[in-house]
Amino acid sequence: HVLRLAQLSCMFAQQVGLTSDAVGEKLIMAAILHDSAIRAQDFEDRINFKEDAWRDHPQKAAEMARRLPGSILGVDHIILMHHERPDGKGFPRGLFAQQIFPLSAVFILAHEFLEFVGDGKLDAKLMEQFKIERSIYLKGSTFGRFAPLFEQSK
Repeated sequence: HVLRLAQLSCMFAQQVGLTSDAVGEKLIMAAILHDSAIRAQDFEDRINFKEDAWRDHPQKAAEMARRLPGSILGVDHIILMHHERPDGKGFPRGLFAQQIFPLSAVFILAHEFLEFVGDGKLDAKLMEQFKIERSIYLKGSTFGRFAPLFEQSK
């Protein structure tokens, strides 16, 4: 999951012109650390709909990233926002598209895409579902600039 997320988020960033080494470093570090606060019990809680532990993991992981010696500025924000959604229904803060940083938006889109793909191949049915879901992302001003990433999949 981590490797695929790092690769896909860097690819998305490059496709929209975010090509600096610093951008790549931030996205790779965010991919490595984004779920670092999740324990095995948290996965069970999510399955059993005990959401508190699950919903807290972005904040805990972001704090862990901030405390790392030599941490890269901005990685914590990407991690904190990785479960936010442009319609305000994400967590932990329920941010809307206009409140989500552009690099976080790239990461969220990559993360969301991988949720659809899972560990298997993206079949036509899953791609259609993703096309429907992406419309939510493309409505907001921050997410709207990433529309070209998905034009190839039409």
